[in-house]
Amino acid sequence: MFFYLIGRFFIRLILRSKDRIVITLYKLFFIVYGLLVLLTHIELIHDPMMDFYIHNDAAWSFYSAIMNYVVPESWDNLEEVTYKSSLFADYPIASYIFGFLAKLGIDLGLLDIRLYLRIHVFTLAALIIAIMSHILLVYKQSSKNILKWMLLFGFGSYLYVTSGISSRDIHVCFMYTLLGYYFLLPKFKYKLVIFITLVLITTGLRPVNGFILIIPILLYYWVTTSMKNKAFNVLIPLFILMIIVLVLKTELLSYGLEKLDIYKEKTLSNTGGIFERVFSLPFPINQIGMIVYMSLMPLPIFTFITNDGGTFLTLPFIVSPYIMSIVLVYVGWYIIKSFRTNRFVTTYLIAFLLLYVIIIFGSPDLRRAFAAVPGLFVGFCLVKNNIPLRVKRFTYRIVWPLVLFVNLFFVFY
Repeated sequence: MFFYLIGRFFIRLILRSKDRIVITLYKLFFIVYGLLVLLTHIELIHDPMMDFYIHNDAAWSFYSAIMNYVVPESWDNLEEVTYKSSLFADYPIASYIFGFLAKLGIDLGLLDIRLYLRIHVFTLAALIIAIMSHILLVYKQSSKNILKWMLLFGFGSYLYVTSGISSRDIHVCFMYTLLGYYFLLPKFKYKLVIFITLVLITTGLRPVNGFILIIPILLYYWVTTSMKNKAFNVLIPLFILMIIVLVLKTELLSYGLEKLDIYKEKTLSNTGGIFERVFSLPFPINQIGMIVYMSLMPLPIFTFITNDGGTFLTLPFIVSPYIMSIVLVYVGWYIIKSFRTNRFVTTYLIAFLLLYVIIIFGSPDLRRAFAAVPGLFVGFCLVKNNIPLRVKRFTYRIVWPLVLFVNLFFVFY
């Protein structure tokens, strides 16, 4: 109830929303994702230090590190053993969040700390749906339309899966979605302050992801300035952003290059299977292939069901390739055809498509790349009614059967 109320507080204070559809969707997915967490916990988590749902970060990184190194320390040392510790240099803010909650749970006498630590994760996932639905309301989408598309996204996308994983991925995704919300939000006075705050927080969650958030911010000020034809409007924001870049660049760029080398080594170690065959293709074909591969996940269709940490509870995720394919086709067409007629929304689409592509280029992992997808899906919802019938028919009659064929091929392969 405590986490639910925090979510309601966020909707009321930050989103300033009293709309029934936003609150209803938040309630619904708080329950749905909460049930997923509970049922996967009952089914999969027998040894909390070893067992996990979908991804082993939940057991071998966040949970074990927090319980072994943070919980035994006193409250006075919480900062020293989390975001100030070299052990958690890769996720300082996330370690503080998990550490704080774990110690609080211990002090409250909770027995199942592992289950308790997943509550705030699915709360953030439900809030992502609330943020998406609220910005669509701002843009005069009907409640019926919002309900239909948010139900599809909430159940069928990777958000459904990641809502139950104890890692920083959902935190990063939440920040990306919030930045997209403020990008689209008209007539908001303190956007620059919000943008910089989101960059800094995301940098503390995953430094590389935070740093590349500068891309949509720069694009925002470029498009708003070009639309007003007042170049001086962008000078101050750009100056402040340049200061941030200059202050952080040495440490972050060196860190980023180091992480890219680590990601590359890990990627190259993924020998065998479809991934290796696609990744081993010559550049840039391999990178284009990885974008397609990530968009087609789960591939094969049973990947998240039969592999380690998998369960039939992830079955709704099998519709994700169809969601991603229609999003990418519609968004791609709209960017090409409508840049001059609706430059603001098109720039927004370009920004989140770039984030998706860049993350995959740096680390082809759906967990990381999905951070940009809720924002991209919001853009899709804003433009889908402007897509001509021939493009829609191409998607339904060509792209979707092709996605089905690819899945069936790899099932038998």
